[in-house]
Amino acid sequence: MYLKEDIILAVDYHDENLVIRQFNCHTGQERLLKYRTTARNISKIVSDSVNEAAQVGGRVFWIMESTTGWPRVKKAIGSLASLVVANVLQMPLPPKAYRRKTDKIDTKRFLREFLNGSLPVAFQPPAKLREIRRLVAARESLVSRRTALRNWINRYPSDCPKLQSHMRTDKIVMASQEFQMLLQSVWPSSMSCSSAMKV
Repeated sequence: MYLKEDIILAVDYHDENLVIRQFNCHTGQERLLKYRTTARNISKIVSDSVNEAAQVGGRVFWIMESTTGWPRVKKAIGSLASLVVANVLQMPLPPKAYRRKTDKIDTKRFLREFLNGSLPVAFQPPAKLREIRRLVAARESLVSRRTALRNWINRYPSDCPKLQSHMRTDKIVMASQEFQMLLQSVWPSSMSCSSAMKV
């Protein structure tokens, strides 16, 4: 919960740009800022806000939607600010006539919901759980590709068993090796569990 001395940064995060609505609860001042998305810029924005809030004993809140970028932001801001990850799927939709989606509208919406105490917050999984999720997603993708390859191979006529057998072996071995390489790159310590997760 915020206090009247705090500064709130409602952010629409993109790979290239950040659109930030900065609201000072103490003065009531609201500013719209735009920066390139870099760790240095994120740290600078938060540091400036922390210095401003510290004059009246306030804190800084960084609010953003639950995109893939929030772990990078969390690392960049460290303990300087509190990261709030909004679950946009649970946020109420505006009437259909006003359902335009822009960065400015999104930041205004995050700020309004947070100030009203009705912002739905998303779970922030730890790094280990995120690794496991990526590994499962990679395996799912490879299994899907393997199925597509098998279906493609099975389209060959049954009167060419040698060709079919040769292609089946090569393609499946290649997919298996690709999965093992991906497994090692995503989770280097996974060699012990690779046999349990064979494609």
